[in-house]
Amino acid sequence: MASIEKETTFAFSKRRDAWTTRYSFTPTCYATCGDILMSSKDTSGNDNSGGVWRHDTNNQRNSFYGAAHKTSMTLSSNDDPSAVKIFKSISLETNTPGWSAKFYSNSEYAEDNNSQETEFFSAFKDKEGFKYMEVPRSIKNSTSHIVPCPLISGTGEGIGQNTNLNQYMVDVDVPFDVAVPQGKLLNSNLEGFNSFSGGDYSDIFITSYYEKDAEGVEQVGLDISSNANAQDLNNLVQTLNSFLNGQMFSESSVAHNGDQMRGPYLKVDLEVTTPRQIELHAINVDYEFSKLDKRLTQNT
Repeated sequence: MASIEKETTFAFSKRRDAWTTRYSFTPTCYATCGDILMSSKDTSGNDNSGGVWRHDTNNQRNSFYGAAHKTSMTLSSNDDPSAVKIFKSISLETNTPGWSAKFYSNSEYAEDNNSQETEFFSAFKDKEGFKYMEVPRSIKNSTSHIVPCPLISGTGEGIGQNTNLNQYMVDVDVPFDVAVPQGKLLNSNLEGFNSFSGGDYSDIFITSYYEKDAEGVEQVGLDISSNANAQDLNNLVQTLNSFLNGQMFSESSVAHNGDQMRGPYLKVDLEVTTPRQIELHAINVDYEFSKLDKRLTQNT
């Protein structure tokens, strides 16, 4: 039998003759007095939520035994389930603000490199009375936030060293009139400078800044910090030259520039914490078909 990780109350509807919902509160005893439902909970060591609780009389919704609980639900948008879709936005027709959402797709695949998911976002905006949010970028198995960098070579010259902060500024050459994209600098193996140097130096973050030196060569200064065991500037330059040997890449924020959520369906976790009565009339998901989609039709 599967173990229960979190205590949950299941509700049965006699009208529908089915289990219809779950609740976060977990009483240890129920009782009825006429049509009044009451419950109590063993709260040993907690003086704030003892006694008997009378249900359906509290003006603050989702508050039980003195503790507020969130309202949550999970839904799937699987219109045309044989089609691969790019999910663009979601809107809620509701009277309640403060919703958060997390998105998943392809989570049932045996190969983990097919699944996608986002972080929890509380970014719904009011548009014409609805709560609207663009579907965030996937933070799992994304590649679009990693882009090629122009060829960079070290000059072997250190601009300076701050011994108190163990920071260095090192010149590197870049192609003429080419801006370096923002993000963390990766080598041809998609390895950051911290990993490449065995932990001696921090990862390098570049900010698209470049300038010409006295000879007209385009250069960018790399701000690099080291740990207490790596204060030799010459060693830094040698390690950096080895790191810059080959095609370089820039890795920006995956949450902002990662892949769009795509797949045959979109799974959404929604949650909100509010003392108000919630009205949620509809949930709308906007998508477009992938250009590589080969869905089943009446002609296939």
